[in-house]
Amino acid sequence: MCGYAAARLRSHCAVTGGAAIDGIAQLKYGTYEWSVADLMRRWKAGTLWSLLASKHVDDVLLGFDDTYIHKCSTVKGASEMNAMIAQAARHGVSVELLLGDPGWILPSGIPGLKQILLDLRKVRFAGLDLDLEPNEIKGVPVVTAFEDLAAAMHAYIEASPWPVSIDVNHIYVDAAAVREYGYCLMCALQRAGLKHANLMTYVSDPKKVIADVAPILARYPSVDFTIAQSVENRSVLPVWDSYWSDGFDVFYRDMQQLDAALKTAKNYTGLTIESLYYLERMKAR
Repeated sequence: MCGYAAARLRSHCAVTGGAAIDGIAQLKYGTYEWSVADLMRRWKAGTLWSLLASKHVDDVLLGFDDTYIHKCSTVKGASEMNAMIAQAARHGVSVELLLGDPGWILPSGIPGLKQILLDLRKVRFAGLDLDLEPNEIKGVPVVTAFEDLAAAMHAYIEASPWPVSIDVNHIYVDAAAVREYGYCLMCALQRAGLKHANLMTYVSDPKKVIADVAPILARYPSVDFTIAQSVENRSVLPVWDSYWSDGFDVFYRDMQQLDAALKTAKNYTGLTIESLYYLERMKAR
């Protein structure tokens, strides 16, 4: 079922459809869209679907702010969002809820996020993606932040009306991290009920990405992994961590190669790109 209508089932079906480029089947992927207001403006203007198609996007992780959380907690707001999501499905695009605030890792933050999930329960998202990065928690040991994150994810997985995924940096879950910290974060997340993770591997070299993530996929076969890559500009990431300076053509060709190399792993479910804002603005070559 291409278009990923049931969260994280996009897997490999997206790479098999469409015309071939340089002998490789066209690839589709997800993208972070941090501004729900921007996306809704484009939808109402009738320009959203052409933009997503031109950038090969079939899954949008849609970042909500306080304004839209409040708006979509109402019957009218939820109805409008569901209309957009239904139209997205007809265009082969799925829409996930994206939320991120490091305060939600802490025990004190759990009730607030659970309330948001309750408020938005009438919106028919394909999934919930949580961008909760333990390195952003200040003043506590790293392992304490890991433990708090696992406990929080257990609460959110139980409370969410949608399948839940988490963004996690590959350097916190690889074998070196387990040795360094004496703590297996991915093991704890699995015990919390996690079934899917976006593995943030912001390196603009497919061979290096494969070397970094293949052992992680092999180590945790019961977790489905999407690999996140970046096209952010130099003000955000160094040139070697992002495809911004390479241009879209090089980026897309490398994503095809990366996908082709990883899709033999049964728990690899595709790519997610940071972010739509930069995808739209990066040069072609």
